[in-house]
Amino acid sequence: MSLLKMKLIVYIDRYKQITAVANALQLKQPTVSFHMKKMEEEWGVKLFESRTGKVLLTPHGKMLLGYASQITALYDEAMTKLSAMGEWKRNRLVIGCTTSAAAYLTHSLAISRLGALREDTNLSISVHEQSELFDRLGSGLVDLVLCGESRIHADHSEYRHKAVAGSPFALAASRTHPIAGASPSGLLEELEQYELAELEDPSVASCVTKWFQNENRYLRAAATYSTIELIVPTIEAFGALAILPEKLVPKLDTLKLIPLQGQAPEWRLFASWSRHYWNQELIERVVSLFSEPEVI
Repeated sequence: MSLLKMKLIVYIDRYKQITAVANALQLKQPTVSFHMKKMEEEWGVKLFESRTGKVLLTPHGKMLLGYASQITALYDEAMTKLSAMGEWKRNRLVIGCTTSAAAYLTHSLAISRLGALREDTNLSISVHEQSELFDRLGSGLVDLVLCGESRIHADHSEYRHKAVAGSPFALAASRTHPIAGASPSGLLEELEQYELAELEDPSVASCVTKWFQNENRYLRAAATYSTIELIVPTIEAFGALAILPEKLVPKLDTLKLIPLQGQAPEWRLFASWSRHYWNQELIERVVSLFSEPEVI
């Protein structure tokens, strides 16, 4: 019992003329007549009858009409939903972030700027390790990656990369910590008395290491944390110290950020996407929304 046969029953009842039915189904009149005859032969009952220039359903045809109406309505509903899902997926953009990139989005105005896309784009943001993010980017599970600068950004064979934000580093300390009163110029000497909490992000750690090397110092990390959200409570509650990009740290009255002196490198946030992504215009629009004016 094909969908075409069900539609024939519904349309015969609706239009009562073979010409109108043929037009509705985008078929030729002989084709409609052929299928009507085959239906009656196949099922062994008379379904249609001609009366005063009209084609009407017989009692057998009317019995089938209720089922045919339900079947065609369900089919139309399914096709509508499939079309909507296809449109939703077509306008969907999946952004993958490292934990540091997510902290930047949270504590800067960047994520609020994405509101400009709400009407025509379905945005999804997820957090993963950098290596997994680029695996997902390569397989199409992620459309855009945001992460701190790394060696992969020197490879332009498969991906496009753009620096979208930068942040100076600062020492994050509780306002009640003894070092909170230190001047930036004497910060290194003061730091040698304490142990640091380290953010487990290669892009952050490499910048901190460069600063130590530039200043000919080495300070040991007593503990390593995977996210900013884990480091901040230890700073507030236990007096930990951490060297972090300023724009990754939430603005709290309990925290003090002391700028680093000397040759302190800048942490940079990069956006990466496939050269073969189907909608480069959309990607570039999103990247421009993430980009800080001084970085564009």
